[in-house]
Amino acid sequence: MGTAIDQQVETFQEQFKRVREEVSKVIVGYGEIIDGVIMSMLAGGHVLLEGVPGLGKTKLVSTLSDVMRLKFSRIQFTPDLMPADITGTNVVQEDAMGEKFLEFQPGPIFSNIVLADEVNRATPKTQANGLTNWTRRSSCWPHRIHSKWKAHTHCLRRSSTGSS
Repeated sequence: MGTAIDQQVETFQEQFKRVREEVSKVIVGYGEIIDGVIMSMLAGGHVLLEGVPGLGKTKLVSTLSDVMRLKFSRIQFTPDLMPADITGTNVVQEDAMGEKFLEFQPGPIFSNIVLADEVNRATPKTQANGLTNWTRRSSCWPHRIHSKWKAHTHCLRRSSTGSS
């Protein structure tokens, strides 16, 4: 029985090393940060990446999603961003017979990895909507609850302007 567990541990270590090596081919010199982001993702947690522009924070997250073949979305938080811009909305569609119907178009929150850039710039209502969806790992829409996520990680970036 111990050998099966040993084999699982060995397989996990090999896969972790392979992911780290692939990400490190693109993101050079940040091994400790790469390890931390991967471990947080495996633990189902969130990551707060802070730093001045140009350090590769977005590239790290997008590269990780590419390496792991996961869907990646980036949300640029601005004062005019609305909650529906994050969660999605119903859109009027027309079928072949000319009948109109509403179809839910999922927003960027329905990704495996979401980079929320400069959350502090959005209105409190929009911030609350995003943070609520991330912590619950589901999104409520009238008459539906969407929990399609195979919850991985959500990376939050604060503005480097110093405002909070």
